[in-house]
Amino acid sequence: MSERDATDPAERWMRRDDEFLLEEDREYVVRDDGRSWWGYVSPALFGAVLAVMVGDVVTTGVGMAMGLSELNPVASAVIREAGIGGLVVLKATAAAVLVLLPGVTGDARQTFRAGSALYLFVGLVVVAANAWTLLAVAG
Repeated sequence: MSERDATDPAERWMRRDDEFLLEEDREYVVRDDGRSWWGYVSPALFGAVLAVMVGDVVTTGVGMAMGLSELNPVASAVIREAGIGGLVVLKATAAAVLVLLPGVTGDARQTFRAGSALYLFVGLVVVAANAWTLLAVAG
């Protein structure tokens, strides 16, 4: 793409539904060429999600060191095969999905926020349950 093309506003337009509409009925929409995941990821919200993930890994690791077992069957299988490092990889994969998946939806910001809120809710419940169990076993 030449420098002229990059600055030409007409180049930012594209046709939608070319095959199905008559020329006079075609709708023109703006391309979203500059879309980046930073445009919809809230650093504070993502930081909170990461903090909950770290809390889950830490409380799970401490619990397993105390002889407790993981109740989540997926996490349990991963830990059995790869150890606590596998749980870290599982959490990192969840974080990547949380960041990348909204980019392919119609409203990335709303999808990211909804996914993050759901993860935070479930994650906080899990971390609280883990902490409660640790305190009960230790006491």
